[in-house]
Amino acid sequence: MEIRASYVLVGVFTLMAVVGALAFILWTAGRGGGVNLVQYDINFTGHVSGLSVANDVLFNGVKVGTVKAITISPTDPGRVKVRIEIAADTPVREDSMASLEARGITGVTVVQISGGTATSPLLKPHDGEDVAVIPAQLSRLEALFAGLPAVVSDGRELIQRIAGMADDENRRALAQTLQSLDMLTARLAARADAMDRIIGNLDVTTRRLANASAGLENATGDMRDYLRTDLRDSTRAVGDMARRMDGLVARAEPGVAKFSGEGLEDMRRLLAEARQLVATLDRLAHKVESDPRRFLFGNPVPEYDAR
Repeated sequence: MEIRASYVLVGVFTLMAVVGALAFILWTAGRGGGVNLVQYDINFTGHVSGLSVANDVLFNGVKVGTVKAITISPTDPGRVKVRIEIAADTPVREDSMASLEARGITGVTVVQISGGTATSPLLKPHDGEDVAVIPAQLSRLEALFAGLPAVVSDGRELIQRIAGMADDENRRALAQTLQSLDMLTARLAARADAMDRIIGNLDVTTRRLANASAGLENATGDMRDYLRTDLRDSTRAVGDMARRMDGLVARAEPGVAKFSGEGLEDMRRLLAEARQLVATLDRLAHKVESDPRRFLFGNPVPEYDAR
């Protein structure tokens, strides 16, 4: 009887545990039913490997819902329509984009929605659509795989070009170039002494140029000192002389003005009288030359005859 009683207790305990688990599940589902949800469609082009119903939907990395359905477009076999269900307060905007992202190394794929810009309006269904459609874009991995054919093609072309450069003609040209470089190296080695002399002469020339530069710098310093001292003194002396000349002109200006007035009139009268004197002296000299006796003794008196 004790053994049967133990079995009954174990069964009752198991039954209570199952009932409790079911009650917890129903309570959790009841809480989830209180959340407002909204559905969106996303049309992906290409494969959606790793994506399954009930996989997570992320908005800027935050889980906001799950995948509800995955169907292939009946009009375009290369397009897959994915319906998601997310929280109604998720700010999906018109410039938001959806992409597929792989999580970890398990191969599970989630739907990633970008936030868009704050100034863009919220996404609404268009006319004839039962739910709004979020534009799809390639994920980073898909973009990488999409670019692989072009990379492979470019690599193949590069290999072909390299192979074309390695033909017989190019190999001969390369061999001739290497032979020419070998001959040039040998000639340079043979003229090593001459090169040493040239380098020595360049060293001497460099030192001479350095000395000349030092001398030029000293001359420049002397010229700078001259401009700073002697030329300044000379300029000061010229300025003093100019001021003295201005003083002399200022002092002589009244006399010059008086001479230009009264002095010139007196000079004019003096010149006129001098011309008259010269004319008189000229007449006098003419008389002396023509008859000096008459000029000295005057006119002769006739003698009286007493007869």
